[in-house]
Amino acid sequence: MVFCQGVEQMKILITGFFGEGNLGDEAILEGMILAFGNSAEMIVTAGISKMPDGVSRITRTGISGWKDYLQALPKVRKVVMSGGILQDWSIEGVTFFALRIIAAAFFNKKISLWGTGLGPVRSNILRKLCRKALTKIDVAWLRDAYSKSFFEELTGRKAHYGTDWSWMIQPEKSKVLQESCGIGINLRPWQNNDYFNFVEKRLKLLNSSKEANLQDGFSGFALRREDRGIIQKLGIHDKMHEPESFSELLEICSSFREIWVMRYHGLLAALRSGVPVIPLCYDKKVENLSVEAGLNSHLDMISPRSAEPNFCKDNFLRLNKMKEAFQSYLL
Repeated sequence: MVFCQGVEQMKILITGFFGEGNLGDEAILEGMILAFGNSAEMIVTAGISKMPDGVSRITRTGISGWKDYLQALPKVRKVVMSGGILQDWSIEGVTFFALRIIAAAFFNKKISLWGTGLGPVRSNILRKLCRKALTKIDVAWLRDAYSKSFFEELTGRKAHYGTDWSWMIQPEKSKVLQESCGIGINLRPWQNNDYFNFVEKRLKLLNSSKEANLQDGFSGFALRREDRGIIQKLGIHDKMHEPESFSELLEICSSFREIWVMRYHGLLAALRSGVPVIPLCYDKKVENLSVEAGLNSHLDMISPRSAEPNFCKDNFLRLNKMKEAFQSYLL
């Protein structure tokens, strides 16, 4: 997209939980930047982490967050929501996004969803708030079939089937891992211990099995700071990977011979690596991704499996369609 001299570049406000130490959210933002190129000046709701070059940050949380958001709205032409939004595992998961959609609509801004995941929302009251917000959406490209169905059920309108923006990112191979990292394990703190107990029990069974080939052992990989602590409770201390980028995560995953993974973007990277996976589906978005890849989404899965052959191909096709649509949307 070429701008004539003297013509102001479009400004867009990207709304999400960015800059807060979650590798998955940072991967979404990085993928969006790669897709946007120089098509627009981006203002992003974010925490304290440093933003990429050319991206402006406004505070996400607290009273100052609302003040910054309302001051930014008159300066932008369009508002984009991305990542996992409108889910009621926390009240903020619904209210943060729904109220900002309503605020942007009050300023007569075009509001769109690109590579976005929706739900689950189980509360009837919060579903009504989601319905009110989603009816104000101009264009919706959702990252999975469940989110597409959620949008269409609440609005009575059709949505497009896109994918996660992290598919824009490729492994850089800048840090070549010389040896196998064995079995890769990702856990996150959660409201129950089912997933930790499953992994702990499976580790004990493998350690006691005479047939198990555990010469390369187990390795942990943490996508947020709090992941490290719960993985260390399994006795994994020395081999702990903490990738600084999604590109590095893709490379690390390719070094494992199998992966047990809980976080959404950890599962996505594992599936892209082609390595056999056991998904630990703690919430709907991880379950949706597991089912899309042709894997069992329950903890009774015994043998790790790789994604179905067309999984990556289909996602790259949807990514290209979504990217082209977005670039047209900016014109």
